[in-house]
This record gives sequence, structure tokens and C-alpha cells, in this order.
Amino acid sequence: MIAAIEKQRFTRWLQVPEHLKTKTQLKELGLKPLDESDFQATIKVRQHGAMREFDLYDISMTRPIKRRRINIDSIEIAPETIAESLYVINKSAKKSRDTKESNYFMGNHDIVGRSKTRQNNLYALKDRVLKSCIAKGVAEIVGYHIHKIEWMDTKQVKKIHLLLIAMADYTFHLPASKKQVKNLEFLGEIDKISAEQTRKTNIKFEQAVELLNKYLKDRKQSFNDFKSTE
Repeated sequence: MIAAIEKQRFTRWLQVPEHLKTKTQLKELGLKPLDESDFQATIKVRQHGAMREFDLYDISMTRPIKRRRINIDSIEIAPETIAESLYVINKSAKKSRDTKESNYFMGNHDIVGRSKTRQNNLYALKDRVLKSCIAKGVAEIVGYHIHKIEWMDTKQVKKIHLLLIAMADYTFHLPASKKQVKNLEFLGEIDKISAEQTRKTNIKFEQAVELLNKYLKDRKQSFNDFKSTE
């Protein structure tokens, strides 16, 4: 009988070689394991106050995640569907933010770079759509919040001014300068917003990205042409 090969076990992220990744880390790289049951090592660490164990896969034993063809023909472009799509990509951007921050302290710089790029691209899409919707009068500036953030590399704390935007029955934030919020109502300080979805959505992430890009492409069309579902 051939003895089973004992898998390597780690107890600190700094011990993990660069070629071993968790499924979440692989996903950020656009990869997935050839066989999810065939992991090469494990790591057991304390996370959020509890001990958690993760399977680790050799990056050479993975394949690219295939992109699915997205059909949004059945989804009407309206203030409600745009707001829902913005909510979906905003939460996804925050997931990349959290992945970036956790991997920064693990020293996984490739994951940090990809997560930061993905986060920035989604926020850029959200900001372009929101500004267009404000200009068209279907999104409203309610006031502004202040959020204090600590830069990971310098440990300096900076105050960020954020416009609070209401659209349909959703709210969003847009970065703003002190000058832009000068005559707006101050709504207080806010903590870091969670990446967890707190409401049910019918639009999937890929559909949300497709719909928002389609809106930007066709935004010369007036929202008066769209039928509200209210």
C-alpha cells in the first residue's frame, strides 16, 4: 500500500510560498483549481477572532475562469435598475477593497495590485454613472459625510468628504472636495462600509456591469424616455 503524502500545514501567512494560493486569492487572479479536492497545503490562522483553516492550491495546477456571455436584453434601463446595478458593483468593489487590505499585510503583492485595479475600475464606473444621473436629475445630492481612513503604507489618517447620493430607494457615496460640500448639510462621520449585501437583488454582477456600460454608451437618451416602475 502506498502511504498518503501528508500535506504541508502553515500557521502564518508569511510562511506560505508565493505559488500557493487560496481559492479566493486565485479568483482575484482570474484562476480556479483544476480539482478543488486536490489542494497542496493548508493554513490555519486566527481571523476575525476565530481560528479558520484554508486550503492552498499550487498556481501551476489551475486554469483561467471562463467569462460567460451576458444577456441583459430582458432588463430595462431605468432609474431603478441602474440604482440596483450600482449597488451590486459597489458591494463587489468593497470586497476587492477588503481582499486588497488583508493581502497587503500578508505580503501578497500580486493579489493587492489586482484587487486595487479591480476596485478602482468598479468605483470609476460607479462614479461616472452617478454623475450622469445627477446631471439628468434622477439622482439627488442629500448632503455629505466625513470618513476617516488610514493609509496602509504611511499610517497617516486622512478625512475624506463624501457626497450622499439618493437614487430610487438606494443611497451611494461620491468623493468630494471641501469646496464641493461647502453649502451642503453635514450628516456626520461614518465608519468603513461593509462589503456585505444587506438587501436582495435580482441583477447579477456581470449583468450590472453590462447594463451600466450600456447606459453610459447610450446616455444621450433622456431618462424621460424610460418608464418608472413606481
